[in-house]
Parts: sequence; C-alpha cells; structure tokens
Amino acid sequence: MASHDTDRPVGLPMGRVRILQGLGRGTFRFGAGRRHGQEFLDGTPDRGEDDVMPGHDIHDKNGGCTPSCEEIVDILPEPFMVIGRDYRIVATNAAYRRHYGVSAEEVVGRRCHEVSHRSPVPCSQNGEHCPLEEVLARGEPFQVIHTHFDARGRRERVQLQAVPIRDAAGEVRFIGEYIHPIVERPLADELLVGRSARMLQLVSLLQRVAPTRTTVLLLGESGVGKEQAAKYVHHYSSRAEGPFVVVDCGTLGEQLIESELFGYEKGAFTGATSAKKGLFEAAEGGTLFIDEICELPLPLQTKLLRVLETGMVRRVGGTEYRQVDVRVIAATNRDIQAMVAEGRFR
Repeated sequence: MASHDTDRPVGLPMGRVRILQGLGRGTFRFGAGRRHGQEFLDGTPDRGEDDVMPGHDIHDKNGGCTPSCEEIVDILPEPFMVIGRDYRIVATNAAYRRHYGVSAEEVVGRRCHEVSHRSPVPCSQNGEHCPLEEVLARGEPFQVIHTHFDARGRRERVQLQAVPIRDAAGEVRFIGEYIHPIVERPLADELLVGRSARMLQLVSLLQRVAPTRTTVLLLGESGVGKEQAAKYVHHYSSRAEGPFVVVDCGTLGEQLIESELFGYEKGAFTGATSAKKGLFEAAEGGTLFIDEICELPLPLQTKLLRVLETGMVRRVGGTEYRQVDVRVIAATNRDIQAMVAEGRFR
C-alpha cells in the first residue's frame, strides 16, 4: 500500500479526486475554504492549526456526511468506511461495497460491529480492541487486526487503520477506518487455540503489535507457549515471507551464544576454519526469536543493544559492520524487572 503524505495541507478544487491524497494515516480536520480564488475541501494534518472555514463544514447539521464527504470516501481505492461516535456507519466507499458484496442501503445507519462482526455488542465486549473506542480515548490513529464477515458470512482477517476525523473546531466527529484484507496463513491461526476472555485479549494484543516494527518482549512461565506467540506475531507481520529463526540462550555457553548470534570470521578462534554467518544475518528480512534472553551474559547484552539501536552487526574476530534488517522478539521466564534493579540485566 502506498504511503500517504501527512506533512502538508492538501486543498484542491471541489470534485478533484486528488484531494484523497489528504486522507492519510494521521489525524485530520476536514472543511472547505478558498485558496487561489478557488473553493476547496481541505484535509490538513492536525498540528494545532485551523485554516478551515467553520461555515463550510463537510458535516451536515445532523451529524452525518454531506454528499461531498461521501464523494471523497467513494473514490478511495481501498475499502473505507466512516463511523460515528455511536458506532453507526455513516458512509462507505465503492471499494468497500464491492469487497463485501453489500449496498450502501444495507450498511449505512447500522452499527459497525453488527455489520463487520455480526455481533450485537462492540468488539471490546468480545475480548478485542475496538478501533473506534481507542481513537476516541486517545485522539490519535490506532491499528489492529480483526476478523470480518462479508454479506455471505465468509470470514476474513483484516488489518484496520482507524483515524480521527475532526470538525473545524477540532472535535472528533467521526472515525475513518481503512480496511486492508490479509492473505490468510492457516499456520498462524493454528498456533494459538483458545476462546477464553484472557486468550482473546492476548490474541488481540499480539495482533496490535504484529504490524508494527517494534521489538517485542514476551514474559511467561516455561511451557506457556511464548515461541508460539512469537510465531503468531511473525506470521501476521510484513515479514511473514521472511525467515523465523530461533535461538535458545539457555542451552548455549557464553562464547557459543556470541558466535551463534553474530557469526564469526575465519581464524576467529580455534576450529574456525571458515567464516560463518550468525543468526542475525540468517534472519535477514524476517524475525529472530531469542528465547531465555535473561541468560545472555552482560557483555553480550551490551552488544545486542547496539545491534537493536544501529541495525549493524560485527562478526566475532571481524572489523567490518554489516547492516541487517531483522525484527527481534525475545522471551524469558525470569523476573526481568528484578534483574534490572539488581544490575543483572540491561
């Protein structure tokens, strides 16, 4: 999906489709005004400025979308809907209606959880994070992975990106929801099995972190499935087609851990008759799962931090730094906060 420019105001003559480039992933105010002698609809990244004209708001007096608003969302190439604060759908675009096999009359006015989830209650009451509630609470964009249903009851996984839509006064009036269907990966759904409230909360949290680039730390007792959770994050991330590489620090000695993680050059130590890539290099473009990370010696913790900060690794016995593109997911069954307080973990 092409990224949208959210660093500049976007204002174009009424009816010009390029205005849609202003519907980016940030927080936007929408209104109308005049620039260079032409009227325009305006979508401006919310940095506190307000150059829209309240008298020409694209929201109607009853809190719904005007025809101009519907025209804007209708031209978006990806499934998109506008949702009111009461969970009711106020507009959908043509891409949404085609994808789910519905007409505007079938969905507009109904609550989003009734349409998308076939549930009488919001998804937050079913153990999932509700994008609308999160945006209203935070006042900023929010993304999560959910399960949606089409008109025939067919199920699909989707990544939702919800953004606040503010009026001229800066108040959040609606939520815009971009919907990105995810190609199903059966293995990922088989990794975590359970329907309890706690399990659904865990899955929802993993779904939130999966599409991001952040490093992840999984805490839990031995045998609870931390590696399975790591695989789930990997399979629902943009790195799913890349390798998933595992290293267990609890089964390796200090010298072996270092050479396994970072690799080594020929002659780095006795027996190193040829150079060898480390697991960071082996995981290029994918995910490196470091299990029992608390068993990593302090000197190697420092080296690992440097890799996380710079994205560069240096093999044992070498002088050259190599760029790596790897996401790290770590896990431990230890009390990591206590270890940090005692100076045993960085």
